[in-house]
Order: sequence, then structure tokens, then C-alpha cells
Amino acid sequence: MDVGQIDRGASLAWISLFPAEEEVLLPPLCSLEATGSARYEQVAVAASPGAQPSRRTVMVWPVRVNVNLKGKTVEEHQATRKTLLAQMAENAEREVAAELARGSASQKVRFKELREEVRAQSAAVIEAFRAQPEQHFNDDAKYSAALQDVLQLKPWAARVLACAREGAVCGVSVDELRRMQIMEHLPSAEASSGSETAFAKALAGLCARRGLFTQHIEETDANGRSALGRSVAEGRLEDVALLLACGAQVDARDKTADGCTPVYIAAEQGQTEAMARLIEAKCDVDKAASNSFTP
Repeated sequence: MDVGQIDRGASLAWISLFPAEEEVLLPPLCSLEATGSARYEQVAVAASPGAQPSRRTVMVWPVRVNVNLKGKTVEEHQATRKTLLAQMAENAEREVAAELARGSASQKVRFKELREEVRAQSAAVIEAFRAQPEQHFNDDAKYSAALQDVLQLKPWAARVLACAREGAVCGVSVDELRRMQIMEHLPSAEASSGSETAFAKALAGLCARRGLFTQHIEETDANGRSALGRSVAEGRLEDVALLLACGAQVDARDKTADGCTPVYIAAEQGQTEAMARLIEAKCDVDKAASNSFTP
């Protein structure tokens, strides 16, 4: 057996149970490579220590030790999944950064805090899995969960920013969106179809979860009040903002005997903040109720 300076092993003769034989401990990732054809040789072999040796025929293969310098160690194999996730995380960080760089200059100023929050949350997700040991990801369930977290970073960032932009168009602030949990329930962009955006679907879904309406936004209760009319009368400003953003008719008369508009109800009930929100939504403050009275 031929060995070189890299692939030579350590002699174990001094601790071997077979002192008549040479034992060598070879380095990891070693293999034996045949360097020629087999040949037969006559050797003297003693059956036991002190016995008369007898000659026997043995087959000899010339070989050399070959170390695979590019092969992975056990530790590297164990770290394969984490290494893959780390590479994906680096790509996700770049994609999130690109997503945050989109938009006009005014939007970047307006949503500066939100962008920083998205960047911080994305970094927290990545750092959380980087802190885990390699063996953590050899569990299929934990690896799958980490993989989904990394893959969802860019779509999540895109949905949050799109939600903020569309909310601004509808007159809903980022703080209101966060309080109403719109961002948490916003579906993916692939879920939207036709002219109905993912943002509108999220709004409608949240309205349903809050019990504001069941079939359509202009439906009335047993007293003839619409969801917007009830929210205005009770001073529920978040519901007012949510319904307006969802497309509630700001000047629609309810089906009560007086046929009141939302701004009429706000004035009658003394809900000044709700009235201000309706005025911001361009309501007609001079539109009379069915009883001919104006707000």
C-alpha cells in the first residue's frame, strides 16, 4: 500500500492486538485505489507465536490511499439544510430591500417608519433561524417551517406596502390598518382576480369577521340602519374608516322612517369625529333626509 504526505495514516502497531501485523488509521474521506494487477506471492506464516512458520500463497493487490479533498465531512452534511436556507435568506434580504426601494419619493417619506419596521421584522426572521444549530434543521417539520418563513418574506413585504399605499388612497392611515389588522389578513396577490384587488378582499373579509355585514355592504338591519349608519351612530371610528375604504356609499339614506344620511346621523348623535371622517370622504353635508331636514 502506497501513501503520500497528505493521505498517510497513523500507525496503531503500539496498541494493536495483532503485533505481527501493521495497522494504520487512515484520515477521513479516504479510499483505496488499485494501481496495478493482482499477483501471487509465497509468504511464511506462523499458526501461533513460537510455532514453525509454513509457506502459503496469498494474492496481493497493489493499492494506494486516495483522499477525496472535495468530499463533505459529516458535519458539512449535517449543515447542508442550514447552508441552503442561509443562501435563500441572503436572496430574500436583497428582494425585500428592492421591494422597499420601490415607490415614489413622497411614498418613501410617508411610509418611512413602516419600511423600517418591515426591514426590521425581515431581519429578525432571518437572524432567528441563523441562530439555530445545524441539527435543528435536520428535523423535517422545523426545516419546512423555516423554509416557508424565508420564502414568504418578499411577498409579505410587498403586501404590507401595497396595503399601505392603497389604504392611503382610501383615506385609511397605516396606524388604522395596523389596529384593524388589515395587514395580517391581506391575501397574496395571486388570490385577487378581476378588478377586485387583494386589498379590497382583505377589507371585505375583515368587515365580515367584525360582523358589520353578511351579504353586502349596503344591507340594513331590522331597524333599517346600514352598517355605516350604525357605526357612525355608535362612534366606532375604525369601523367607519373600514366601511368607507370598503366602498360604503357615504350619502346613502337608511331605510328608517326619517331616511337619514350618515352625516345626518353623526350630527344628530353628536359624533363629531365620525362627522369629520365623513366630510373627509366628500359626503354631501347639504343632502336632506327623507323628512326634508338637513344636518
